[in-house]
Amino acid sequence: MARMAMKGGRAAGAATVKIVQAVGWFYPDSLGVIEIGAHTADHAIFAHADRAQQRAQIARAKAQLESWIGCEVTAFAYPNGRPGLDYSALSVKLVEDLGFDFGFTTRQAFAGPDEPPLERSRFLMLAGISPAELAHCLSYSWRR
Repeated sequence: MARMAMKGGRAAGAATVKIVQAVGWFYPDSLGVIEIGAHTADHAIFAHADRAQQRAQIARAKAQLESWIGCEVTAFAYPNGRPGLDYSALSVKLVEDLGFDFGFTTRQAFAGPDEPPLERSRFLMLAGISPAELAHCLSYSWRR
């Protein structure tokens, strides 16, 4: 993933600072890095797009992010992210061909060591989730 080194609690580079400020990200000093992954240029659902359209969406998003942050982006999140419904094996192959190391679905599960690196599970966390709700989900609702 794109790694933005932290020095003295501040993101390195003016472009990095502008992005972090623009989207309102908070990063505690203890993390040391922020990682950014691509999505698509226009949130195209791959099940409704041909090979050329998918490739263009992925490549454009990757190029835009890399130009903004000044480092390689190697993680990707599939739009809507439902395996077999929103994207296909072709989509996964295009993500791989364009240089991504990790891909994330919206399959609600803990990522496991047996998952393909380009189809990792993740949990959808919407804005406004409280610390108590997150703790409950991690402890009880999201089964391992």
